[in-house]
Amino acid sequence: MKNLTSTRRLAVGLGLAAAAAAWLIARQFAFANPPAYPAIGRAPSSLSSIPGEGSNPPNQTFQVWNSGSGTLNYTLSKNQSWLSLSSAGGDSTGTGDVDTITVSYDTDSLAAGFYGATIIISDTAASNNPQTIAVSLEVRGPQYDPGPTGMLWVH
Repeated sequence: MKNLTSTRRLAVGLGLAAAAAAWLIARQFAFANPPAYPAIGRAPSSLSSIPGEGSNPPNQTFQVWNSGSGTLNYTLSKNQSWLSLSSAGGDSTGTGDVDTITVSYDTDSLAAGFYGATIIISDTAASNNPQTIAVSLEVRGPQYDPGPTGMLWVH
């Protein structure tokens, strides 16, 4: 009878030790292998241009990439009709997988003044969703240029 009690105690002790070891292994695995979350990388964070009234400024570009883990599946949107993007979105698997997006402007019908827009880069799985790129325009009116006699001529 004495051996049977000792055997039970040993079995219970070994069972608790095995459970504790399994818990420690699972916990270490969770910390060593955190979940993979993408993060939106983009550059530059703003664009600006100064077109003359009645003209369109040159195209500009920005880059998008995944600065986190996993795969970034992003969409692009904008809030102004005078701004166009060469793509509606894309994907990136890391910092070496960079997408270049072209921004074109249709500002020839805008009056002189200051205008702003926002480009939005979204991925609901990204740890830093959403990211934005601010766009600013200063449409300038007719230029004044002093002539050879010191008088101002309007072009």
